[in-house]
Amino acid sequence: MSIAGQVKKRKRISKEESDGSSTEKINHLLHSYLECEAVEFRKNLLEWFTKNKRDLPWRQRAVQGSLEERVYSVLVSEVMLQQTQVNTVIAYYQKWMAQWPTFGDLAGATPEQVNEMWSGLGYYARGKRLQEAAKEMSKKTIGIPCSAAELQKSLPGVGRYTASAVASIVFGEKVAAVDGNVIRVLSRHRVIGADSSTNNTVNEIWKIADDLIDPQEPGKFNEAMMELGAVVCTPKAPKCSECPVRSSCLAYKSTKVREKAQLSLKCNPDVPDIESVPGCSLCLPVEEQLDISLGVLNYPRKGKKAPPRKQVSVVWILQKCTSDDDVEYFMVKRPDKGLLGNLWEFPCHVVPPERLTSKEVYADDILKEQHGIDVFEVQSTKLLGSVLHEFSHIHQTYVVFHGKVEEIKSLLTSEQYQAQQWISKTQFETAAVSTAMRKVFALLDSPCHQSNKILGKRRIERKKIKNNSMITSFFKPKNTEK
Repeated sequence: MSIAGQVKKRKRISKEESDGSSTEKINHLLHSYLECEAVEFRKNLLEWFTKNKRDLPWRQRAVQGSLEERVYSVLVSEVMLQQTQVNTVIAYYQKWMAQWPTFGDLAGATPEQVNEMWSGLGYYARGKRLQEAAKEMSKKTIGIPCSAAELQKSLPGVGRYTASAVASIVFGEKVAAVDGNVIRVLSRHRVIGADSSTNNTVNEIWKIADDLIDPQEPGKFNEAMMELGAVVCTPKAPKCSECPVRSSCLAYKSTKVREKAQLSLKCNPDVPDIESVPGCSLCLPVEEQLDISLGVLNYPRKGKKAPPRKQVSVVWILQKCTSDDDVEYFMVKRPDKGLLGNLWEFPCHVVPPERLTSKEVYADDILKEQHGIDVFEVQSTKLLGSVLHEFSHIHQTYVVFHGKVEEIKSLLTSEQYQAQQWISKTQFETAAVSTAMRKVFALLDSPCHQSNKILGKRRIERKKIKNNSMITSFFKPKNTEK
């Protein structure tokens, strides 16, 4: 059926179902599925998924073992896959499941062990929440939560999507699981032009997905939808020619129609502007225009995000020689809550805006003020260079300094740290440290780091100023007035 035919059919259905009011509610029907469309969509998608699905370790575990083991394996995979690509997750998942194959095993681990295992995977609070869920499951004596609502209610850190994914895959509950992949697929398939990052749009997409889900194989359908978004209907390079539901994709059809209209240098009057229906909360706002050259990439639409704030921090890599001529590095532990909570790092401090023009002087001062060590006690000081790291909301620049010390009894004069330790390079490789700190540490082995000559000259000058100040103060006449 043509696009125009689909719109006319929806108009007719809307009139028949209306309560007699003069307003034709065709907008939401346009973005939903007729039953015949839903049946065809399910059939084509599931057939494609059966033939083309990737062989992933969590899919094997989801159908093996006890019910509790299956819930655990799917939960671990879904939490790891949040904001992280499949290829990255596979190795972490296999290592994690080998170490802690059950809820009870994970509940018995220490937070430090969990952080070490999660190190490098990013969004570190996920590992903490996963262990909290394991501890909660270990306390239960009345059985496993067997629905999405119960999972979301009883397990800390488990949201709507994760609970729905587990419930549909393990228990066969008829509930949709909507992640970024599914939002992208449905936004294109039903030409949803509203801002996909708003709660209203997301909730409407959940409703569409709930109506579309296959009642016989809900878990398989949810996996297939996510697979379609991950490997075919991708964010920047969709493979429309390989899409199993292309024949009913409105974004694809409208793109082809517009291409033909451009070639014929005239507008096709049989094609309504289905992307923009006044009054519809899911249509493209009337004041916005599509970029015809982008085709299906016009969807999903997203509002303008606030740019990440820029932040500069100074980092000190301080090392010492041990009695057996090995080298150890000083590290401190971040607070329990907040960004990179409970992870180890080199002493690191944000540079105030007013000190950005004198970062090297600030680096010296911070050692004294926050850690109680005078910069003149640090030998062979070097400015190694800068490291850029993107967090979701911060554009972070680390200015990295390196120096050698004899011994430091305690640097914990700063309240921002929980603990301290000296570790070797081998220990660093398995420690619970962030990807950003691994980048920082890699500068030590970089052949391109800066010479220490500038720092040495600057420190000599500062030392002269300090000494001259002391001499001047000594010979200054004392005030004898009473």
